[in-house]
Amino acid sequence: MKTALLVNTSGLGDIVSSLIVGNALLAEYRVSYLIPASFRGLFTDTPFGEFVDDSLPESDFDLVIDLVSNKKSRKIIRCLSSSAKIGRAKNRLQRLKLFRTYTASVPKHSPAGHIVWDYLPILNKLQLQANKRIYLETPYKGNGSGISVHVGAQRKIRRIPLELVIKLSKYCETRGIPLRLIGNEAYEVAQALRATNGYAYHEYGSLKDLKHWLVDSKAVIASDSGVFHLSSALRVPTLGLYGPNTYARSGSINACAEYVELDYECRPCNQNAECPFNNRCMTEIPFSAIESFLVRTTES
Repeated sequence: MKTALLVNTSGLGDIVSSLIVGNALLAEYRVSYLIPASFRGLFTDTPFGEFVDDSLPESDFDLVIDLVSNKKSRKIIRCLSSSAKIGRAKNRLQRLKLFRTYTASVPKHSPAGHIVWDYLPILNKLQLQANKRIYLETPYKGNGSGISVHVGAQRKIRRIPLELVIKLSKYCETRGIPLRLIGNEAYEVAQALRATNGYAYHEYGSLKDLKHWLVDSKAVIASDSGVFHLSSALRVPTLGLYGPNTYARSGSINACAEYVELDYECRPCNQNAECPFNNRCMTEIPFSAIESFLVRTTES
């Protein structure tokens, strides 16, 4: 069987979104991903092989695809041996000067709208059909007894407000539902544990552990984060609380994913700037919308 290596040095959510390419290749290729070392274990027990960027594969591949086309990924691509290489060119200047061996192109913002469809030029180049869903198959089985909430996010402005976590804890405690906190942001985790009087619990672990925790959840609540995308790819009922970004652009296309977002004219915004509205797109999300999701997924 032919072999393909997909290079993606982006964040977790972008890697999960790029499964639109990986899944489409599985019928004809034995597919591996090369990802940042910090995401080691993401593809353990899945149909995909896994390499990390601090240990490049020495084997040859029939096809190598650069899913990012940034400085780091281009450097990696040059070190790999393959009879065919495809990359993403984001504008004409890049195509002329930096992407001479790359044959797919994509504008900086896809006219198709959703971030997943940014990968369509690669699929079109390979004459592959895009799937309507993005799933990460795994043999993990869980009891589905509790709720997991991701209290972190790479950008602080996206993180779930502490007040909502407290209300979630009270909701779960009243009904005897276990509540697991997910996140490596130590300050946010400690804050949430204190505020929930020890009812919520938290564990640190690898991405392999995280997949087990998500699959073992009856429902997952997360902000616009990699955990949200991973959970929905694992077919777990997942609610995304979307603030600075719009769901239409950066949400999930999976059927098990739902979302809550408030319609403010300032969205989407520059997340590197201080919010003049006290982060209202997150702080004003009504708990009633979260409760409605929980009733459907945990009390049915």
